This record gives sequence, C-alpha cells and structure tokens, in this order.
Amino acid sequence: EAIAYFRKNYKRVPIIVLTGFPDTEMAATFLRDGGIVDYLVKPVEGEKLKAAVARAMEQREVASL
Repeated sequence: EAIAYFRKNYKRVPIIVLTGFPDTEMAATFLRDGGIVDYLVKPVEGEKLKAAVARAMEQREVASL
C-alpha cells in the first residue's frame, strides 16, 4: 500500500524497498512492474545501498528530461 501511495502522490520520487522480511515473489512483482528501483534485504552492505541510491538518482534525472 505504501508503494502505491508514493507512486500516486510522489511520481518523481524513486523508491527503494529495504526489508527484514524478504518475499521473492513480491520483489519480482515490484521490479517487473517498475514500481521500485531496488529491493534490498537487511542487513544490507553499505556499497550495495550506495549503488541502489545512485541508480535511483540516475532514474530520477532521466525521468526529468
């Protein structure tokens, strides 16, 4: 529900899901439908988080062109 809310009300904000309760099916659905930039499972390595944020910022910049 939170992802749908943000997609509707804040279309330019890239979404990264960070969860402690992984759900492979849910992750695949989110990624396939383009609702999120990345789906990370805690604990997450710092470099992996930085890479996800960099991808999110790149997508935001491309979307604004």
